[in-house]
Amino acid sequence: MAKSRGVLARFKRELQKEKAVLERQLSGITNALAALEFGTGVGATAGPGRPARTVSRRGRKRRKFSPATIAKMRRAQRARWAKIKAAAK
Repeated sequence: MAKSRGVLARFKRELQKEKAVLERQLSGITNALAALEFGTGVGATAGPGRPARTVSRRGRKRRKFSPATIAKMRRAQRARWAKIKAAAK
């Protein structure tokens, strides 16, 4: 009897995991449909060469870089550009 309870409990956990996976997939499909309905789907762009802005995934907020980090990234990119330009000459 105790053995069958353990099997049933494991089976229940597996079903709950599968339910969570399916709910995430359904949420993604719902977001894709919403994006298409509001004109942010295929073909709609935010400007020349810019991809359409889509609905955020699971309502997460975007991480923002600190001003110091942005300055560091800018310096590194400028150094990469200078290296490429110097090699081209």
